[in-house]
Amino acid sequence: MGRGILLVMLGVYTIEDIRKRRITVWYLPIFAGLGVALQALSRNRSVAEILLGIGVGLGICLLSRCTGGSIGPGDGLILTVTGIFLGGSANVELLLTGLLYAAVFSLGILTLGKKNRKQEIPFVPFLLLGYLTMIMIPTI
Repeated sequence: MGRGILLVMLGVYTIEDIRKRRITVWYLPIFAGLGVALQALSRNRSVAEILLGIGVGLGICLLSRCTGGSIGPGDGLILTVTGIFLGGSANVELLLTGLLYAAVFSLGILTLGKKNRKQEIPFVPFLLLGYLTMIMIPTI
């Protein structure tokens, strides 16, 4: 059930990030609440693991603030919520996988001359792609 909720959340925010280049945060608490309820019922992650997962997202929020918004604060908020579902290590895996996909995509569009280095790209689609990769190719 958690996978489905996370896929819906990342799918909704992917569409929004591509269309608007920003996310609507008012329904993030709904997804966060669903994650907390799911974790409380399933008890498949420790509180410490959940807090580490949340910490990954909060770290990105802090990084966003320190870079003056070069990294979108919405990306950090989304990673905060995914941390509730995934825990610390899996949320780091999601972040790194998303960054890898974003880097490959960016390199491709720079090589083709479609965009320059200063142009922003939406990041949530790469988180969705990263999560789909994690589902299809589970780590040991």
